Amino acid sequence: KLDNDGIPLWANTSVSISAVNSNKENVQSGEYFNNNLVIVWQDNRNGSGIFAQNITGDGNRGIVSNVSNILNENNILFFPNPSNDPQIIFSTISKSKCVISVCDLRGKELLSMNVPSNTTFVSLNNFENLSEGIYFVNVRNLEDSLIFKWVKQ
Repeated sequence: KLDNDGIPLWANTSVSISAVNSNKENVQSGEYFNNNLVIVWQDNRNGSGIFAQNITGDGNRGIVSNVSNILNENNILFFPNPSNDPQIIFSTISKSKCVISVCDLRGKELLSMNVPSNTTFVSLNNFENLSEGIYFVNVRNLEDSLIFKWVKQ
């Protein structure tokens, strides 16, 4: 990890993310609270799944998590929160198209986007013109709807 001037912040020049020999696809990363880094990927071990690894601010590995164990019944992960551009990860089970909308505290829809079927990852960086505050992110398809509280920084 480098600071804004390109100076290494970690003593180690590399960090092993996963020792498991498997294909890692759709790898994404994002800064999490307390200067942690979270790396998320789709993996084919034991069938398939979504896994996450946190790296602490000093470059040490935390626990690898199988995201499917911490997802809700809709198999969607919303992180990091709070953030400027959160990400939504759909498990491989979620194959239907959906709509993601952002609403203010009064429930007024401010922005909306269509997500095609078979999408596994969506970044909400196209909502950057929203001011800092609390919003509700609604992810819905024909069968279900799930609302996340989002603190935009």
